[in-house]
Amino acid sequence: FAHYWDSKTTESALELSDIAAEAAKLEPQDRAGLITFDVSRLDSLRQMADGYAITEECTGLNLHPVSRVEYAADWPEKNKRSKRARPWNSTQRLNEIFEQARSEIVIQTPYLIQDKKGIKALRTLRKERPDLEIALSTNSLASSDKFFVHALYQKQRQLYLQMAGAKMYEFKPLPGDVLDMVPRYTELLADTPDQLPGLIVHAKFLVVDRHICFVGSHNFDPRARNLNTENAVIIWDDAVAAAIRQVFDRDTAPQNSWAVARRPKPPVVGQASNFLAAVSSSLPFFDIWPFGYSSNYQLREGFAPVPSDHPDFYTHYRDVGVFPEMELSYKKLGAAFVKSFGGLFMDLL
Repeated sequence: FAHYWDSKTTESALELSDIAAEAAKLEPQDRAGLITFDVSRLDSLRQMADGYAITEECTGLNLHPVSRVEYAADWPEKNKRSKRARPWNSTQRLNEIFEQARSEIVIQTPYLIQDKKGIKALRTLRKERPDLEIALSTNSLASSDKFFVHALYQKQRQLYLQMAGAKMYEFKPLPGDVLDMVPRYTELLADTPDQLPGLIVHAKFLVVDRHICFVGSHNFDPRARNLNTENAVIIWDDAVAAAIRQVFDRDTAPQNSWAVARRPKPPVVGQASNFLAAVSSSLPFFDIWPFGYSSNYQLREGFAPVPSDHPDFYTHYRDVGVFPEMELSYKKLGAAFVKSFGGLFMDLL
């Protein structure tokens, strides 16, 4: 905190044009109070934060005593690639934890996009550990708040499924377990009777081998890797890993997410189509091959969930399309357009 506070890149809030304009409307004595804030007013909060006994009394918290915790944060000078910043780089620590995986990796993130380094790392990981289980959870277009980013993720779905061999899930805007996820949902619904409030995946976490957890602000996308200053808590603990993995399992259950899987195709024609789909999706422009490699699938009523590589998957699940629960709209048209013609912006992201 002190390093950010003292950084040359940090500006006083009062120097920002919009805040300065509002501050100028204040009476002189009130404006002076913004500059000479009495930090001693925060002493009681500081004491509460430092008192573990007080924390224990908070019945709403589910506390887990753990043996090892690490806090990783990027310095403001992240883009300068300075030696001082490197030991604190969240992406570096994320890569190091990734490399420790031996049996399983599960990831949940709002925006699942990889740059060239990330794709290379996935290829290497799959080549070195062919039996490694990888599971990915992210937003569907219906739940996403960024159609532009979702379209770029769409260009990489075949990469995750085919090359990385990942099990993938896209979150529904109105999951079946909504009351478990948001206990106040009924109250929110009463506040907006004319508009059904949807949910969005916003968590960013990684669980490796059901033991190591990486939880923070890192979106697992190029901006988080190369541009944004991020932070995370890394925890080595089976119980915490199990608790976070339980969240992942709930969010990816059939009532809450659609499974993403390749579309079944005839052997010869299907292989040619998949090849053309891969070539098309790799192009920055004219990604217009109409027969996509993958689609979203919903579990059929009365059938048990099975993984996407199970021989009975297509018996248990029905195809609901690439953009389920999306009517023709600006959001849907925008996503389709960006996927077809906006790949050039992948590196800009």
